[in-house]
Amino acid sequence: MHPVELDELLVMQERGWRIQKIGWFIILAIMLAGLMGVFGSGWISKRSPAIGNIRATYEGFFRYETEMKILIESGVHINSISLPQRYVREFRTLRFEPLPFNNHTEEGDIVFNFLPADNRIVNIYLIPKKYGAIDGTLKINLEHTLPLHHYIYP
Repeated sequence: MHPVELDELLVMQERGWRIQKIGWFIILAIMLAGLMGVFGSGWISKRSPAIGNIRATYEGFFRYETEMKILIESGVHINSISLPQRYVREFRTLRFEPLPFNNHTEEGDIVFNFLPADNRIVNIYLIPKKYGAIDGTLKINLEHTLPLHHYIYP
């Protein structure tokens, strides 16, 4: 017995300890998810669809208004890259390395044509204009189709 009488609410104290342990678990889970790539670059976020000897590498999870990159590697020369207009509209900036020499619209897609050189790697840089899911398809040389799936965080 205490020399001073206190209102001890042991039940409330134990409930607070449980809530604190749950909070620690939630914080730990968020930190582990971040380390694995759920909120940006990491092995969970990395996407690499391939067809034959053509591969596109990009981040599936990304941040709003941050520049993202799609790397396209091919065993054959890349003559053209085609992206749907609805997909391109979701991004503010579109930049290619190397630069295409021209582009045109064909059946709802924007086709970017490249000069005939030993062009086997193309980088596309984009900045998302909206949050949420953005899906599209990437066509290489108007015949090989690769899916693109992004989730953009605010």
